[in-house]
Amino acid sequence: MTAIILFGVFFILVMLRMPIAVALAISSIVVLFTGSGLFGLELVADIMYTSVAKFTLLAIPFFILAGVIMEHAGISKRLIDFAQALVGHRKSGIIFVTVMTAIFFAAISGSGPATVAAIGGILIPGMVKNGYKTETAAGLVASSGAIGII
Repeated sequence: MTAIILFGVFFILVMLRMPIAVALAISSIVVLFTGSGLFGLELVADIMYTSVAKFTLLAIPFFILAGVIMEHAGISKRLIDFAQALVGHRKSGIIFVTVMTAIFFAAISGSGPATVAAIGGILIPGMVKNGYKTETAAGLVASSGAIGII
């Protein structure tokens, strides 16, 4: 019964063009209120806190911080120079350099977002300077960061 109320209220709110995040929140609060009265509403703050307060979520900003530190330490530039020496002489070599640098950097850091944060600031302007669109360069760096950890 609660599932019917949950999905019913959610779909009605979405059909009324309410943002999905707000519709999810309102439909969840309606189910908590109908199920346990005001006691259910007292649990909302506790549920929200326990959902967000996970130490594993701290890994994301710390991996990005590690990528930024590696960029400022010069590791990113050295990896780019190494990849440039390997495949930079080929046609569209900057694309190969981007992918290879992402693979090496992701192997070092272990994080796709950290890889994108570290090499994106260097390689995206370099690709734009070589005639690629900004969207193409950003898409290549983002997908390279994801493929690097595979």
